[in-house]
Amino acid sequence: MTYLYRPDTITAMKDEMQTSNAASSGRPGRLFYGWWILVVCSLLAIFGGAVNQSQTFFVVPMRDDLNFNPALTALIFTLAVATGTVAGLLVGWLADQYGSRPLVLFGGLAAGAGLILSSLADSYWHFLLTFALAFAGTTVGFSVITLLAAVNRWFIRRKPVAMATLMAMFSVGPAFVPLLVALGMSSVGWRSTLLFLGVFLCVLTALVCLVLRSRPEDMGLWPDGEAEPPNIPDFTVREAMRTGAFWALVLGGMVLYDAAGATVEDISPSLTIGMSLLAVLLTFGMGVAAGKVPPRMVLSGGLIIGALGHLALLLLDNDVGTVAFLSAVAVVQGGSAVYWIMVGDYFGRSKFASLVGLLLLLRAVVVFVPSVIAELLERMGHYEISLVFYLLVYAAVAVALWFARRPSPPLPATTPARD
Repeated sequence: MTYLYRPDTITAMKDEMQTSNAASSGRPGRLFYGWWILVVCSLLAIFGGAVNQSQTFFVVPMRDDLNFNPALTALIFTLAVATGTVAGLLVGWLADQYGSRPLVLFGGLAAGAGLILSSLADSYWHFLLTFALAFAGTTVGFSVITLLAAVNRWFIRRKPVAMATLMAMFSVGPAFVPLLVALGMSSVGWRSTLLFLGVFLCVLTALVCLVLRSRPEDMGLWPDGEAEPPNIPDFTVREAMRTGAFWALVLGGMVLYDAAGATVEDISPSLTIGMSLLAVLLTFGMGVAAGKVPPRMVLSGGLIIGALGHLALLLLDNDVGTVAFLSAVAVVQGGSAVYWIMVGDYFGRSKFASLVGLLLLLRAVVVFVPSVIAELLERMGHYEISLVFYLLVYAAVAVALWFARRPSPPLPATTPARD
């Protein structure tokens, strides 16, 4: 285990930064700079992340215009999603090593350039290479790993409100940005829309990086604008993986991001849209609640509600059961902010981004288990059994998270020799 600040260095750092802290955040009424960090990260979450999701809108018009083979076209997006998941490990390591600001700058400009070059594509390989550049840029610069890492560095005591706001913004963007993209494509075509998006991302990135700083220490500040440096233990990735809490979070991520799997696909779009809007509100509300109640309890309670929603759908074969089910699933999805708050609270700041990347990769692997089982049950005509299966999974993971208490810091790797 490493401590963010060793006791023997805290006094020296305090003396060095005391003057800067007093000038920058110690004045009464002066807004802590971390809130500006949250504002610009929220802008990136709204627009950058949503643009990444909107790129699938270009599949059909681009394929028809350039006469691409449908299978090859689908291959582009399949490979992009697969490599993006694996690349999360590298993005997390880079964010921990160099901070979020250089990743946003590089990733945003690469994404913008890739979209601009994609608008000029006249062959399959031209589009494949330029789209890969755009997707890689958004994965590096606008990913949940990069932006959460920045917020986690700037906030400790106020982390629940900050992360709840950021995760809510990740949900807001996909609610309206893809609609703007679709409108642009119907009005001016896919090429002009790609060109505009590319220019927009370059400008947005440049403006954001004028404000964004990776750590409060880079500006002579402490997290939350406090006058004292934090003396909190930071786990390495290996140390975190040795705790039961880490593996409970792996299971929690599986359920949290599966969110009832294929079951939701058979329900009317209007109800699913309502569920998505409710999830945005719940993301913020549950995240703030995690500042008052232990995050594990909030997350576990949300999963219990999710299990009850499956029970309602099983017992009530009517609109009441459907609404109850969708509302419960929205509660589960609303736990996304609580999930990352819990990771930051339990394992600290220095390796947070690496842990986020690892948890996302493990989630992508283990999520196939319940999804495949439920799909097989439904194909065999056992729809009710699949609901019972999900109900039991939700309940079991809720129990695991409830008992996933904050792990005790392990002993330091090296200890001074005794006389």
